[in-house]
Amino acid sequence: MIHARTLVYAGVLAAVAAVMLGSFLLRSTLTLTVIRDRAPIFVRLSDGGVRNAYTLKLANKLRDHEDYVLDLQAPAGLAVLVQDAVLDSQARPLVASRADGITQWRALVTAAPGLHLAESVPVIFRLLDAQGRVMASTASVFLGPLPWVSGGARLRCVNGLMLDFPHIEPATRWTETIMHKDWPGMAASLAAPLKELRGGTPEVMQGFSAMARAALAPKTLDGKAKELIALGIAVAIRCDACITFHAEAALRQGDSRDEVMEVMGMAIYMGAGPAVMYAAQAVEAFDQYAAKAAG
Repeated sequence: MIHARTLVYAGVLAAVAAVMLGSFLLRSTLTLTVIRDRAPIFVRLSDGGVRNAYTLKLANKLRDHEDYVLDLQAPAGLAVLVQDAVLDSQARPLVASRADGITQWRALVTAAPGLHLAESVPVIFRLLDAQGRVMASTASVFLGPLPWVSGGARLRCVNGLMLDFPHIEPATRWTETIMHKDWPGMAASLAAPLKELRGGTPEVMQGFSAMARAALAPKTLDGKAKELIALGIAVAIRCDACITFHAEAALRQGDSRDEVMEVMGMAIYMGAGPAVMYAAQAVEAFDQYAAKAAG
């Protein structure tokens, strides 16, 4: 006689086995991971072009090796070169995958001299098989210098921050960057996409919201200090959306412009040149929210 408990255990084991089998059959046979070099962020070439370097990792779960075309989806003027890779008949780099293993490649993406791009440009790396089918893809970014206006010996940001670069030759010194953005408008434009994200991944977003509440809860540090910290980190990681949300939150918490400026000084100290640009934008965002609040 078979006990009911035995039947239950058998059913549970069968369900677990079915889930494991389904996961195995549905697993991706090829994955592509792209890691962009952070030091240096970009390299200025002698001809005026700009180059970013990436490490590509191909994880092949099949027992056969395969060659794939590396295709770069990016604005015109950006080209990809893979070190030590052969080219196909269309001069596209071919990267080989190891049977049931991981291979690593170095890719260099170069912007042509004189190409005018934003500081951060989305790019997509794709692996194509011999029939041109996309077997794996990963998104990344191409980073370059901010748009400079040449001439003069100073860098003057729109909010009044001023820095000297006496070691730079006059012909290549920078004078002023225009960073007028509608920061409240940016926050408003993100409302719909964020709502979509909350609806599509409710558990993840609920967990994120709970983490945010726990992190921002006043304890040894009050809300004013925590929003200043958040704003400084937003500058350091160069996140526009983070800047607009935390600039507004800092104002709501009662932080002053002088306090924001002091935090920007620390962010610049930790983040060097790129942080200068984002510190200027963070102060601009804070000023716009202050003006909006003043009516």
